[in-house]
Amino acid sequence: MRVAILFDPGAEDWTPEDIRGVMKAVDEIGAIFASMGHEIRKVPVRHDMRWFQVARRADLAFNLCEGVHGKSEWEEHVVGTLEFAGVPVTRASLWTLAACRRKPIANALLQQAGLPIPRWTVAQGKIEDDFPLPAIVKPASEDASAGLDRGSVVSDRKALRARVATMTEQFDEVLVQEYVGGREFNVGFVGSRVLPIAEIDFSRMPEGAWPI
Repeated sequence: MRVAILFDPGAEDWTPEDIRGVMKAVDEIGAIFASMGHEIRKVPVRHDMRWFQVARRADLAFNLCEGVHGKSEWEEHVVGTLEFAGVPVTRASLWTLAACRRKPIANALLQQAGLPIPRWTVAQGKIEDDFPLPAIVKPASEDASAGLDRGSVVSDRKALRARVATMTEQFDEVLVQEYVGGREFNVGFVGSRVLPIAEIDFSRMPEGAWPI
């Protein structure tokens, strides 16, 4: 079987460590497929679409691409191109990616399904005076902790207004959500099969830092 492993080769602001992290995953997955006797192509995804000419001839596109040139909004374009062309690809569907990357849509869908969701709002001018604190302020349409830092969680109204003002200068849409502390887990699925559960370890964070 011919397997094309798709990945983002990076952006100008990526560090050598960032690139090594991506290539480590690419190399490890390539080694697994090669050990099973499959033909491997490692394919960087760029805007010139040369990657698609390789992927369309593969029997399987293994998608590690979470953006193009570091821009996460292009992740959906990669998956959509493969879906519309009928290329077999490992991924969440285009619809799933689009909904999950847009936090207001994901929150609304979860609420509609009857799940408890911390109070949230899209920052459009003044935030309600009764909005619960502490709150976390983050980009509404990013992933992988983009736009988050030690100042993302605010515990008073003045800090909330300042953080929203700063974030709206950088991002088109900003989400404000009630902060919920506690343990954090990643739960992955392949179809209906649950993968091993992983907990995020916050024990090495500086004293007094919010665990995010």
